[in-house]
Amino acid sequence: MFIVPVLVTAPEGYSQRFVEALKACNADRFCFEPISIPLIRTTPCEDISQIISQAQDYDYMVFTSRKAILVLSEYLKKAKISADSIRLPKVCAIGKDNEALSLLGITPAFISAEPSLKGIADEFRSRVQEFILHSVRPRIAVLGPRVEDLI
Repeated sequence: MFIVPVLVTAPEGYSQRFVEALKACNADRFCFEPISIPLIRTTPCEDISQIISQAQDYDYMVFTSRKAILVLSEYLKKAKISADSIRLPKVCAIGKDNEALSLLGITPAFISAEPSLKGIADEFRSRVQEFILHSVRPRIAVLGPRVEDLI
């Protein structure tokens, strides 16, 4: 059997998922041996209630990571409220992270063709004519993980 060592240095959540995916790919003739050393650790935002209270000031809220969606989910659970009881603007996320929004009962405003921040930016660019037609200058809040510590 041929062993393939793989050093994974992605942020914690991505690192764990990638290690699991590598292990699932092991076959008869080769075996991935992932070593995970996440270089970036993130922690939940304590100010999420302030962010949520200001959400109605925006037209769109973009979640840049599943971690940001999990923080919202944890906040809703702790506060014992549902997503539809708070006034969120139109919401979107990257690729499969839109599924996490749906699990919270939040319907994404759109799902970009390319599952990346560039894809979301391209989607906003495609809507420029719509914004101009309605004389609207959209305000967009972008939520993502806050880096706490570099190792």
